[in-house]
Amino acid sequence: MKESIKKKILSELNRRKKEIYSFGEILDISGSKSANSARVIISRIVKDKRLISLKSGTYLYIPEGYQEGWTTSNFWIGANIVDPYAISFWSALNHWGLTEQIPNTTYIQTTKSVKKSKITMLNSRYHIIRLTEKRFFGIAKIWVASHQVNITDPEKTLADCLAFPQYCGGISEAVKGLYNFYQTNRSKNIISYARKMGQPALKRLGYLLELLEVSNEEELIKIKSLITNPNSVALEPLLPTENSEWNSKWKLNVNITNRDLLNWKAK
Repeated sequence: MKESIKKKILSELNRRKKEIYSFGEILDISGSKSANSARVIISRIVKDKRLISLKSGTYLYIPEGYQEGWTTSNFWIGANIVDPYAISFWSALNHWGLTEQIPNTTYIQTTKSVKKSKITMLNSRYHIIRLTEKRFFGIAKIWVASHQVNITDPEKTLADCLAFPQYCGGISEAVKGLYNFYQTNRSKNIISYARKMGQPALKRLGYLLELLEVSNEEELIKIKSLITNPNSVALEPLLPTENSEWNSKWKLNVNITNRDLLNWKAK
């Protein structure tokens, strides 16, 4: 009996040609009046690698014959791993054309606590970063195939990368993103966004805009006035701070040379 219900579920999932299903949808397809029985059958389908559990009550369907190599949009999968969510950091930086580097991990931010922050499925990696609700803002919507997906807007993406460079490939990728953004945009929100992300983001923003010479004196003065915490911050948190140069204006330990910061401009 359970085997026939399993075949019925798989046949209908294949016919509908959807990628992601809720438990309720699969329960309806099964025709079972028992949620527990449906869960047992679903667990068997998961074991057969025809369904992948993304989060509680949400499943990714793997079409027949594609168990090993099939995949769909990483952004669409990421959108169903956690809620609330936004595609962010290095992934968003690349999407908005602020870096040519394609990350091999999909970065997702959320306000929710998750059991596993790093997940690998279908040969793709996902990294979930938890932020406070105060830092969860600046979210836009984009279309991925036929799906709408949340993603941080360009200026929030930059503010995130300035606050946590370790999630965008390092401060060199953040400075590249800033430079590329300022080539075609006049910033409206970058200062207020950086302020909401915290003092380290503001300090890095001021230093890098001054270095790049893409901003104006009015912006730099405003950023400087908002820096109220005298504690030192490393410009590049991925590197040690020994033998770094102290920048009193921006309250930064400059632990990466300008040459290394800007080596992408010479390529």
